[in-house]
Amino acid sequence: MGYLRSLFLGLLGLCLYSLSTHAAPTQVMMLQGGWGSISGGGVLVRHQHSPQRYIDIGAGLSTTGIKVGSRYLHRFSSQVGPFHLIAGAGLGASSGISQEFVLSSSENTWVFDLSPIAYLHVTLGAYIQTWRYVFSLNTGYFYPLGHPAREIRGKSDAEIRRLLALFYGPGPVIEFGIGRILFHSN
Repeated sequence: MGYLRSLFLGLLGLCLYSLSTHAAPTQVMMLQGGWGSISGGGVLVRHQHSPQRYIDIGAGLSTTGIKVGSRYLHRFSSQVGPFHLIAGAGLGASSGISQEFVLSSSENTWVFDLSPIAYLHVTLGAYIQTWRYVFSLNTGYFYPLGHPAREIRGKSDAEIRRLLALFYGPGPVIEFGIGRILFHSN
């Protein structure tokens, strides 16, 4: 768990440094949810420190426990208007769940728990910003740095591994969010 804490504190420090060295034209608080390899929902704070650059810092609940993360987003154009295309990448971590889960196939029964895990994610999407509200829809890819399933007893087989990869392995994700602008400098 120590490396996850170090990863998160490093990300937080980088984000705070970025926030302190730039003017803050917009800050948004969003409720965001998603489905994919690490499904869940949570609260996200988006800080726009230039017309094209954003930092997201979020926390929430997922299928692998409590998750925290940060990502950098870049807006493709500096157009003025409500519709914006964005791309980004970030790091996150999940706490794991210290409860035993049982998966059975036709041949085996496997008991495991979900250990803490760090992950990388990239995203591509769009958001619409109105006078006080923001709506977003993103797609992306999730890549865990390790495997969250820790074997307790039993042996996994191909059928069980395929099921675990569907829920906890690398793969595509889709996210949606709605939020309110907290601060706008204009």
